[in-house]
Amino acid sequence: PDAGIEVSAAKRRKKAAVAADEEFVGRTLDGQQVAASTAADLSTFLSKAVTRQEAHATSQAAGTSSEEEAEDEQPQQQHRKQRAARQSEQAGQDGKLSQNFLPAAMLKELQASLSNAKQAGVTSQLDSEQLRQLLRVLLSHVQLGDNMLLDEQDAASSATNKAITASLEAACCCLQVLASPGLPNSLYLEELVTALVQLAKYQLQYNVLAFYDAQCKRLYRPTSTADDAGQASTGKKKAKAEAAGRVPQVVGGVRAKLELMLSLLAQVVDRVVLEVELLLPLVRVSLTCLSVDSLQLLQAEASALAASVFRAYPQQRSTVMDEVLTTVVDNISLLSSRGAPRLFAATDAAQRPLPIMMASALVMQLV
Repeated sequence: PDAGIEVSAAKRRKKAAVAADEEFVGRTLDGQQVAASTAADLSTFLSKAVTRQEAHATSQAAGTSSEEEAEDEQPQQQHRKQRAARQSEQAGQDGKLSQNFLPAAMLKELQASLSNAKQAGVTSQLDSEQLRQLLRVLLSHVQLGDNMLLDEQDAASSATNKAITASLEAACCCLQVLASPGLPNSLYLEELVTALVQLAKYQLQYNVLAFYDAQCKRLYRPTSTADDAGQASTGKKKAKAEAAGRVPQVVGGVRAKLELMLSLLAQVVDRVVLEVELLLPLVRVSLTCLSVDSLQLLQAEASALAASVFRAYPQQRSTVMDEVLTTVVDNISLLSSRGAPRLFAATDAAQRPLPIMMASALVMQLV
């Protein structure tokens, strides 16, 4: 009987080993397929991007040639053309932006492919030179989206919203690459990382917080509150309600992309050493979300970024803690007084659910 039991046990072990081997082979094949598919997507994207850049350069050269020819025309003809150019200048901004930016849909497809590669753990298997070329192409898109302001009247089809969306999509593509393990340090281009952090900070300040919080709106976009001069006398609670009531629909798309950007930036911080002086201003601004009730997911991602910086830079922990205490703790009494939602699922000593505020959870993580 003992021999029979041993034989049965040996068969089970062998069967488990075979199953494990098959699972490993399956994962390897799946990973190879994802890597091959992503490499093909990168080649297609870069080819299209280069074609569009060449077409745009040709268009600009043709415009320059036309201007030179115009210098030889009669003054009266030049005057008519200049007047027509001034009249169409504003309308021409849409065309200019659409030429400078690749379509957001094209960038979204690329980001989905890069995300699959990251999840499968095969980004490091892609050609590093191809990845470097991709990051350099996307860098121009990230930079073009900086300093762009959404207007309260902007629709999803507006040139400004399309440009900002394309820029944020490009930034997410870059971060999907940079947040992947096993990449050479040469891919973490200083200019690119700086542009990514600056884009996230600017869009968070001027195109998200300024629409969700009246105090931030007065701080970051004072000109847009000129017609609301009487707002301060109505009280902070009413001011915040009025500000929230004017949040354009397109701001939701910007907010969603920033949530992903902060999440990926927290992963990048865990993988490579970055300039902490560059990160701290973004951490400071993102922590402001913890005092805005309607930005719950941004609160979680901002907390994760602050915690990542706290872990990765021991020499800067006192600075990060000071920022948390200044930005968060000062607002805890205000948050508590208006019944802030307790969204962080903590547990007490008896392992019973104990929901707490996101701000309290962050402080606990850092102590």
